[in-house]
Amino acid sequence: MEEAGRYGTDVATVGGMVQLVTTGLLLDTMRVDGNDEEIEIRVRFPAEDRVLSTLDTLKVRTAQGLVPLSNFVTREAVPTLAQIDRIDQLIQKRLREAVHAAGLRDQVQRCQAIDGIGELTATALVMAFLRGDFQNSDAFVAFLGLDVRVRDSGKLKGKRRLTKQGDTEVRRLLH
Repeated sequence: MEEAGRYGTDVATVGGMVQLVTTGLLLDTMRVDGNDEEIEIRVRFPAEDRVLSTLDTLKVRTAQGLVPLSNFVTREAVPTLAQIDRIDQLIQKRLREAVHAAGLRDQVQRCQAIDGIGELTATALVMAFLRGDFQNSDAFVAFLGLDVRVRDSGKLKGKRRLTKQGDTEVRRLLH
């Protein structure tokens, strides 16, 4: 924003110009009679001009006259959804390769047979199971922190909550 200062403008002015192109510049809020909700009053460019390329043509009024916004605003490409999908597919592929190399494919497929359990969750469950020597299913449930904590005393029935004593990542994947 040093560039903006050299031209005699500030961050708020530049930010306002960018908001005109994106979400709109919030002017005020108001309440309508009979309704408790506030309504935002925004000013913004027409829909056909609300594209990022508009930033390249905008000019900001400064003490030195109109200055192109592009003098102090740069745009950088960020990963697109397609790139994120490719990375996700690469992770899935590497995960499959690791499971296959460890000889755990059958166990993972057995877990995936359960409705709602995908490849990542199934792999996490198998890996968690391999970390302990469990006498029964209740012991594995407790290891994951999915067992219920009972807080009863006499006639008082307390709230039932998960103990959350195990692997937080496996619990996150299961919920």
